[in-house]
Amino acid sequence: MKKITAIFLIIGVLVVSAYVLVRQSLTTPGFTPTPPKDTVASAKPKESFLDLKPKLIEKLQQLIKQGCNGLYNLSIRELKPDILNSTLSISNALLVPDTAAMKVLEGQGKLPGEVFRIKTDSIWIDGLGIKDIISKEVVDVKSIHILKPTIDIYSNVTKQAKGNDGEKTLYQRLMSQMKHIGIGNIIIQDAALIHHNSKNNKSTKFNDIAMHLSDIVIDSTTQFDRKRFLFAKEAALTMKNYAVPTSNNLYTFKVGVISIKAAKQSMVASNVTLQPHYSKSEFQQHVSTQKERYEISIPSIEFRNTDWWSLINSETLQAKSAQISKANVQVYLDRRKPSGETNMKGFPHQLIMQLPMKLNIEKLVVNDLDITYEEFSKLSGKAGKVIIENMQGSISNLTNLPQIIKQNKTTTVSASGMFMKLAPVQLTLRFDLSNYKTGNYSAALKTAKAFDGSLVNPIAEPLGLFRIKRGELKSLVANIRGDNYKSSGDILMLYDDLHITPMKKDADHPGELKKKTVTSFIANTFVLKDENPSKDGSVRKVNASFTRKSGTFFNGVWKTIFIGILKTIGAPEKLAYQ
Repeated sequence: MKKITAIFLIIGVLVVSAYVLVRQSLTTPGFTPTPPKDTVASAKPKESFLDLKPKLIEKLQQLIKQGCNGLYNLSIRELKPDILNSTLSISNALLVPDTAAMKVLEGQGKLPGEVFRIKTDSIWIDGLGIKDIISKEVVDVKSIHILKPTIDIYSNVTKQAKGNDGEKTLYQRLMSQMKHIGIGNIIIQDAALIHHNSKNNKSTKFNDIAMHLSDIVIDSTTQFDRKRFLFAKEAALTMKNYAVPTSNNLYTFKVGVISIKAAKQSMVASNVTLQPHYSKSEFQQHVSTQKERYEISIPSIEFRNTDWWSLINSETLQAKSAQISKANVQVYLDRRKPSGETNMKGFPHQLIMQLPMKLNIEKLVVNDLDITYEEFSKLSGKAGKVIIENMQGSISNLTNLPQIIKQNKTTTVSASGMFMKLAPVQLTLRFDLSNYKTGNYSAALKTAKAFDGSLVNPIAEPLGLFRIKRGELKSLVANIRGDNYKSSGDILMLYDDLHITPMKKDADHPGELKKKTVTSFIANTFVLKDENPSKDGSVRKVNASFTRKSGTFFNGVWKTIFIGILKTIGAPEKLAYQ
């Protein structure tokens, strides 16, 4: 949104300059416009002695030069003023940076961190009246139409300009010579925005941008109006088909449509996906160590009660609430790869603090989220899945703003869902934003009702090399605390009549497991504990600890719980690391 704001600021300067020219003298003593070096359109020659269009174009070029410290050159193929019908049309306008001026501004420390190149097929202005021609401080028109603008943004071309210009509001940067601008409608159609990053030599493109602003008032009374979007009382903006590959080239992040409805203070992103470039098996050929493969699909994210003033002037996304509906997250990890170096900056709150944009959402509601975690075990040669479906919950205090963190340092996640399609579970996560670098967090999980132990066989067989033949799990309660390197906590699992069958690889049938007959007898008769509480009524509550060598945050939480389960039933803890 920071880029988009800057773009419409530049387009605004271009349009406002067209109005200014009818309020001032058409002669400009001592000014000789510099033609852009890469312009594709030159001004048409005079058609008669009375043809003033070249003078109008010259005046626009001067105003652009004065308004940007000489940084940009403007070329216009044709300009058609119609005083009788109160219209002005501009065809094939091109705004490009002046390379000589860039060098001068860079030496003075005044060159902005972003430079633009803007080309548009046409700009049509309707409603130029006598008042606009005579007044030197006020402009009021009916509408502005901008067709097919292409905006190129070049970032990190140099260090950020010195001074306090970056602290000015959009109103202060725009209104240096006028007191009031009133526009009935601004309509932008079929726009394209391309962001070029010189650091990594990559480009990001937004296509099919459309914008309709109505009842625009730019003056001192609206500069801090939080209910207006870009000074408009009503605004609708859409961007379609945004797609960008990740830096490791393993995924493409896509957004189908981004739409803004200013009057409702809402912003909606539809069809948000993170799509891997390769299948599960192909993915392993493009990574050298254990790395989770993600597939994420979110049909809709809606932000409500959005603070447009903060979004436009300080590039901060602030909203009272947001909602995600019907999302799906799939994670796959292949343990046959070497563990490699652990990413110590990948916990949820660490990722929030790394976001390039400032964020503050008081409450994010999640409806109907499905999560599947799949892990391929080197020991068993099979994959196991942990599935939680139909998750409902909320995230409170989702922020990376230091001033908000001082007031409330905790991001809290509360959710409930169906474990392995049948067992209700409740989960609470708390992330310490004041100690996000060390990854401090706490997690609490509990089951809501008893279920048959065989329900966990899709996990137990491939990842633990045992099968639950019979037994009822009455309840499971886990309270865990952890950081980047370790996690530990109390695990309480209550169950009855547990009977376990140890498994091993079947040499005669690759990819299959078979029963360890003698081991099974010994385990169930002498080693494994078949119930909790015991017959004497004593309850075993174990402390489990897990050292993180690889894997994500959620993998660490699951492994800690798994170790607690193994300790409770009397199985070896090493199974959790294999």
